[in-house]
Amino acid sequence: MRPSPSQVRAPCWQPRSDAARGGFSFAKIRALRDLAEKTLSGIVPPSAHLHELTDEAIVERLTQVRGIGPWTVHMMLMFQLVALMCCRSMISASAMAFASHTASRALPTPRA
Repeated sequence: MRPSPSQVRAPCWQPRSDAARGGFSFAKIRALRDLAEKTLSGIVPPSAHLHELTDEAIVERLTQVRGIGPWTVHMMLMFQLVALMCCRSMISASAMAFASHTASRALPTPRA
């Protein structure tokens, strides 16, 4: 079970029992709490809203979190790009497979 940012920030969250059991050091626990605080304050946007920001704006916001540097943000952006490219290629492959099993052999088009 993943704790929400509110739960991580709460004083009653016991890092010794909850996070330390998962192998987190106290430095990582401080970083998690800072990430939770920055998420709740709006500095770190929800992942669904990242596409609205430029890469530079994402780097600027996320590097304000303890333990997150530019390299980490760039890696996250690259992984998101790879996932997006994979999803697009899977959708294209699915469309071609659909078209190959229909009489018209025309590729379906997305709805607007």
